[in-house]
Amino acid sequence: MRKMKAMKLTPVLMLASHLMCTSLPAQSVAGITTKFEKDASLTPEQVQSVLRLARECGLAEPVEIAIGHTLPLARRFITIKGKEKIDGRRVSLEVVHVYYSKWADLPRRERAKQDQDFWVNPPYLLKFNFVTFPEGSKPSRVAVSVGISLEVVDKILDHIATGKLRFQDGRVEPRLCAFSGS
Repeated sequence: MRKMKAMKLTPVLMLASHLMCTSLPAQSVAGITTKFEKDASLTPEQVQSVLRLARECGLAEPVEIAIGHTLPLARRFITIKGKEKIDGRRVSLEVVHVYYSKWADLPRRERAKQDQDFWVNPPYLLKFNFVTFPEGSKPSRVAVSVGISLEVVDKILDHIATGKLRFQDGRVEPRLCAFSGS
């Protein structure tokens, strides 16, 4: 695959936990990295509660708890990321989005899993699949369905980088397509 120097993809992390965060320095609680915001954090007891809930939802190896919010609605939520599984250029990641009654303006669904003031609406466990590719001096990631071969991914990225691929509205660059490597 050709080096992606010409590519002007803005590295973005799809997980909304990193959108618009004025975060505090990452810390570790019970072996889990926490990324909280200046105006939103959890107590150690609340961390244990959301970890129990994430495990109940099927997240076997939680490694990070982050608080973030989405735009334009500024909905705040908690994201618990599992340990990344790396297979060559393919990376998979499981995530649980937890809502807190103090912050959430989303309804708790009938089948939601709950622990104290926290809940997770179905689907409980989200799985993201990425493929890494070189962009400048560091690797980036793009979300890809599992069934798409690396050869096809490379061709698509090459066509985006060279401007051969145009989107329906005439743009040459995709929106929120590339993901920064962790």
